Amino acid sequence: MTCIDGCIKYLYDKRHGLAKVELKTEVPALPYQIVGYTHRDTEVELIKAFDKDGEVRSISRNITDLTLKLYLKDVENNEKYSYTIPLKKQDFKYIEKSEILNETNGKVKQSLTDDIVEYEVRFFVWSEPENIGFKVVPIYREKENLYIGLEKFINYENESWINNFFDGLK
Repeated sequence: MTCIDGCIKYLYDKRHGLAKVELKTEVPALPYQIVGYTHRDTEVELIKAFDKDGEVRSISRNITDLTLKLYLKDVENNEKYSYTIPLKKQDFKYIEKSEILNETNGKVKQSLTDDIVEYEVRFFVWSEPENIGFKVVPIYREKENLYIGLEKFINYENESWINNFFDGLK
């Protein structure tokens, strides 16, 4: 009710010229953590909670395993949601090393792809807090050539686990 009360007071003050509103926007610090598991079942933190910088991290798979499972956790390390990102080898296209930076909007540097071995797929993941989500870009190497997959944007929030008190259902 405090929120609704504040909205009513704001509308009243705005109508009568008593309110001077100045909005400033900043990149939000989201309390979400994204983790994945290696083929040896070791947890890898791909996105840290409250990451504003969008640091690029990665997790590797063999080319035969193109389905990536990622898990969203809250600040108390409770799993909130799991994402399944299926890919097909047909979704990849050949890319020159020099083009990777442009293709990923300056996120994935060539140095991050230099040590990808034959038939390894590396999934690069980074936060996009201004869009309240994160991106995943897969790159693999075959016969000394690099291939890049489709860039996927994934929303952090999903209606199935968010409590919405303004939808009239609660």
